[in-house]
Amino acid sequence: MDDKIKYLWDLYHFLVKNVISAHEFKESIEKLCGLLISEEPYIKIKTSEVLVVGDVHGDFNSHLLTALETVKSGGCVVFLGDYIDRGSNSIEVLCWLFQFKLFFPKDVFLLSGNHESVHCGSCTFPEEITSKYSEKDYDLETKIYDLFNFLGAAAEIHIGRKTLLVCHACPISNMIECNDRIEFENNINSEMKKPHDRVSNFFWDDISEDVEEIQTSHRGDLYKIYPIRIMKDYLKKFGYSYIIRGHDHSAQKIIKKNILASIATPIVCPHDLEAGIWRFKKNSKPEFIYNN
Repeated sequence: MDDKIKYLWDLYHFLVKNVISAHEFKESIEKLCGLLISEEPYIKIKTSEVLVVGDVHGDFNSHLLTALETVKSGGCVVFLGDYIDRGSNSIEVLCWLFQFKLFFPKDVFLLSGNHESVHCGSCTFPEEITSKYSEKDYDLETKIYDLFNFLGAAAEIHIGRKTLLVCHACPISNMIECNDRIEFENNINSEMKKPHDRVSNFFWDDISEDVEEIQTSHRGDLYKIYPIRIMKDYLKKFGYSYIIRGHDHSAQKIIKKNILASIATPIVCPHDLEAGIWRFKKNSKPEFIYNN
């Protein structure tokens, strides 16, 4: 393990000022695709410590080394997607995360966000590829988006007596179709069988304490905003202790007692909110680690 930790530490500091070659990048993508295809969209994890990292959005300072330290100490890390766009270092974030997953496939889990869909209308990522690889490398861009289709959708984490549900956005549209947690797991694995482009409500809907009834989302007519009470009802019905999600840059870190949010990067958070990530340990209260 020590050699892998040192390599990732050195790679992180190399990527602060450099990018790896397009050839090396494509090689790591091909290796990772082969690994990810073996994971179900609904991932089940049992651990004594987990770090949950929400939207990174091209910010290379978004607790990546905190994640490395967590794995070094025997814990797991789950990333909730939205790795690209907004910030100026999406390439570096992906290069490092891909190698992190390749080195620690049973400890590092990469979920998908809506920005990992080619249909999202990427903000800055295509231009970043052009600027860092001299000319637009369509093959590299295609390979990256193809890999995104193999990322996980959700994770069920067992830590002590707690059962966590973590995902990028809002699971309610899929929960409505199910009677219990097992049916929900099967629903996700069936509907999001890999490869799968992330265009469904699961990756786009929101939860809000500001609405009393289901509303159409500002993100588009197909997407919904659900009131907190509906999410609380499904957590209780399906036996989840907490849900941790990203996606909503205006959400408080504690939306309600067991409904938590993580936006890892401050570059997308309003000034009155702090960015950060969540750490859960067996027999301990959840800890919010700020990024400021």
